[in-house]
Amino acid sequence: MKRLLSVTTFVVLSLPALAQIKQSVYAGPDQTIRSGDVAHLEAVVINVPYVIWNTSGTGKFTQRYSAISDYVPSKADIKNGQVKLTIHNRRNPNMRSTLLLTIAQCSNKIDVVLSADTICGFDSGVTYDVFANAIGTHYYTLWTTSGSGFFYDENALNTTYDASRSDTGSGRVWLTITLHDSTGVCPSIADSMLLKLNDPARIDLPDEDPYVCGDQPVFIDGNISGTATTVYWTTNGTGTFSENPGRETYYIPSQLDLMGGYATIIGRTNDPHGPCPGRNDSFTINFFGPAVDVGDDIIVCGNTWGGEITLNALIGNNGGDITWTTNGAGGFDDPNIANATYYYDGSDVNMAFIELYATVDNYSCPTYTDTVVVWLQARPRLEFPEPSVYACVTDPVYATVYLYGHASSGTWKTTGSGTFDDPTSTIQAWRMDSVAASI
Repeated sequence: MKRLLSVTTFVVLSLPALAQIKQSVYAGPDQTIRSGDVAHLEAVVINVPYVIWNTSGTGKFTQRYSAISDYVPSKADIKNGQVKLTIHNRRNPNMRSTLLLTIAQCSNKIDVVLSADTICGFDSGVTYDVFANAIGTHYYTLWTTSGSGFFYDENALNTTYDASRSDTGSGRVWLTITLHDSTGVCPSIADSMLLKLNDPARIDLPDEDPYVCGDQPVFIDGNISGTATTVYWTTNGTGTFSENPGRETYYIPSQLDLMGGYATIIGRTNDPHGPCPGRNDSFTINFFGPAVDVGDDIIVCGNTWGGEITLNALIGNNGGDITWTTNGAGGFDDPNIANATYYYDGSDVNMAFIELYATVDNYSCPTYTDTVVVWLQARPRLEFPEPSVYACVTDPVYATVYLYGHASSGTWKTTGSGTFDDPTSTIQAWRMDSVAASI
């Protein structure tokens, strides 16, 4: 069995050899401490038996003549913010090393400036401008959120927060700005705000415009949600709404709506409490049925032997064929043209009024009829049943007149100089032998 021989070698340096090793001092890296703290110093000293610490400030060393010491800054040092600490070779003052001690006062402050703590949380695209004030040195800032939105610039004091759909759905989100000390010495500080996102009013009218045949009322569902409770209805047409305001309503089209072929319906929600405004939506009702407008009623001074009336009907934008009819006894020159002529006779005049009907058919919807009333006022006339009356000179003269047509009264006149007991009566007594009546 072999044995291993262990040999330990010692190198012994004499004092003259030790003196040949190069001397050096190193104060250490620059330091940063917080105001109120003590700087711990550990200098690297090689072959220098005697050292001393000096300061450019007015603070104190706990072990001034030792490579390892603590430095306690004075108030003046803290106020100045920096001080130089130098370690010297006491036997060779030119051999020295200096470090820079930075004293951070940690007086940084950060405050969120509220512009409003409640905004309207629309379904998407909600942005909120945030502002903050910061005081201090050697810092950087960072915005964070408890939600899932994002900041346009998360490191800027003043920036914009873009809320997510999840944020608006929850109704609130915390926004926090944190001030970090870039030296790593002072603690981070933060300030936060609670942003409330109110539920908005919503209204959703049909995306596709409906097509309606005929002039019947059109049902409309406001389809509101959120904080909306009712709808105010308006239109660019001339129709009316059965309920206004109201979540559900019927639109009753006017003749002008049918003539034009459409009407735009606008629904706006009520304005709920808070920052959210009322919202509106719109759609268009298309009327593709026939329509006609025969105008206002007509008043005619009619002849008992008959006459003619020229008509002028307007056919709606959807077109169609027109047919004129009447409840009277007359007839049309051409019942299938818009500007037909109606010929009335004496029996129409005796009825005092008749109705003329214009019916339009575009063969895609039920026919549409408009009516014009013609008031036939018979021309006034009078008739004496006895054209001559004979009487004694001293006796009153009795005369009678018959009124016809639209006449209801008359006035007696004479070529003589007598008087009437009642000049407006249809039966008169007079003292002369020649009388006349006029109306």
